[in-house]
Amino acid sequence: MPFSNRTAALCVALFAACALLTFGGILKNAFVTLDDNYLIYENPVITRITPGTIKHVFTTFDPELYDPLTFITYQIDYQIGGLNPAVYHAQNLAWHTINALLVAWVLWELFGNVAIAILLGLLYLAHPLNTEAVAWAAARKDVLSTFFFLSSLLAYIRYRATSVTRTYWVSVGLFFLGLLSKVSVVTLPIALLLIDWREGRRIDRDSMQEKVAYVIPAVVFGIIALFGKTNALAVTTLAQKILMAFMTTWFTFLSFLVPTKLSILYPFTGAVSLASPHILTAIVAVCILVTLALVSLRRTREIAFGLGFFLVTLAPVFVNFAKGNEIYMGSDRYGYIPMIGLLSIIAYVLVQTAQRGRTWMFAGNVVMGILAVVGAVAASVQAATWRDSETLFSNVLVNYPNSLTARNNLGMAYLAQGKSDKALAEFNALLEKKEWPITLVNRGLTKFRQGDNAGAIADYTRAMELDPMFYDSYYELGNIAYRSGNLTSAIDLYKKAHALKPQYTNALNNLGAAQIQMQQWNEAAQTFRDLIALNPLFVEAYYNLAVIDEQTGNKQEAIGMYTQALRLNPNDADATKGLARARLMR
Repeated sequence: MPFSNRTAALCVALFAACALLTFGGILKNAFVTLDDNYLIYENPVITRITPGTIKHVFTTFDPELYDPLTFITYQIDYQIGGLNPAVYHAQNLAWHTINALLVAWVLWELFGNVAIAILLGLLYLAHPLNTEAVAWAAARKDVLSTFFFLSSLLAYIRYRATSVTRTYWVSVGLFFLGLLSKVSVVTLPIALLLIDWREGRRIDRDSMQEKVAYVIPAVVFGIIALFGKTNALAVTTLAQKILMAFMTTWFTFLSFLVPTKLSILYPFTGAVSLASPHILTAIVAVCILVTLALVSLRRTREIAFGLGFFLVTLAPVFVNFAKGNEIYMGSDRYGYIPMIGLLSIIAYVLVQTAQRGRTWMFAGNVVMGILAVVGAVAASVQAATWRDSETLFSNVLVNYPNSLTARNNLGMAYLAQGKSDKALAEFNALLEKKEWPITLVNRGLTKFRQGDNAGAIADYTRAMELDPMFYDSYYELGNIAYRSGNLTSAIDLYKKAHALKPQYTNALNNLGAAQIQMQQWNEAAQTFRDLIALNPLFVEAYYNLAVIDEQTGNKQEAIGMYTQALRLNPNDADATKGLARARLMR
């Protein structure tokens, strides 16, 4: 099958149609309360594109990852459709479709067979394992960084074929943009070395020097990423990290081959040790895979290359298995780039099959075509589980009923919908199995909304006893004290919450509000200035500073604060009234 502009146009149309048929349903999905909230619909930074908001996204984490370019794309979405989820899902789907085309292009460059490349590109497009990266708005970083990863890889392949220096620097630039989208693409320099090795190029001094322009930003961004992951890295031992690396590798490999019981969460409930049969099985299985790849070197480098690409690009997630209060075997999005290595092994097998004659070639393509269609149906069904938070976490509990995090999050989804009785039932069911401070706080919040202040205080106090460092306990107790008029106690509790979590902006905001009620003008003003230093986009801080300035007779300063609040949120009615009042009284 020859490649031409007509073929390219047909490929784009085919991939776009298949993407809409497979994932078009996500355009009706809502946001979910798993990162979508603080990354998108509760995040003021995405509501405006200004020098201040751009500076903010380039100087902060999210809170663990440094991915400023991803937030720029959210800002663009907001300018197009506000907080309409369909706009954010549509951009994710567009990036995924382009990535599938790029995967086909990479496989064509590597194997020179357009038909096989297109077929496997469609398999990548419709693979159920990729549903999470497409259907989850907060996974924008994955689809966006993959676009730059693949684009950079393709530019490098063209550079190796043409020796055009400009193409080399285009590849480096695209890699840099990928790092700004998500640091997990940091493995690209090693992937490029694998491509050199596959093509028989000597890995010598010249080859290594050629990768320096990739390695330097990779090291810099890797160090930056460590600052965001400090807490996550500290909670597990080196031995646990090594053992779970085998578990994640085998789990991702199996999920690619047999994508069943897919879920946003895959809790690992056993002990992380060699005594665990699951971990021991994973170690043996991975060792067998590596051994088979090494044995295959007698005949070809293709299998070792594909498995090596899979392992190398999967490596950045090996330390990301402990989240919150649970340990996880993996996540579907972890396979988004690594599966390209497994697809290259399939491409090699199909090419070898095609060389045996047309009948074999036809049979191989039919099998892959059937798998792509079956995968598309399964992916479409899986995408429907992302309809909303309730559906998402209910799906987890259907497949993994022991997931405590899913039960906790389902309870919070019910609470957000005003279904406090259902929320209470989920929290009670979880707490019967294990007393989690966060779930005690959530149950306390539910009781508070039901008017049971005594029950709420009891839960918050118990959470504090279990974990004296759990800041939310103090914050919620402070809220009860504030609403009951006990401002002195509220101030003390808010200060404690802030001391335990210096980045706790809500605690600072409520502390300042309590200080205003106590007419502690100087203390309140300093609190809101500290809050603005933490988050220059926190609109309420400017508004409250303006109120303080009015009360203390600083009318001109009040006008400036109200004006700044309106710059950040032109629809703030209170700030508009305050500005008008301050100008009249000036």
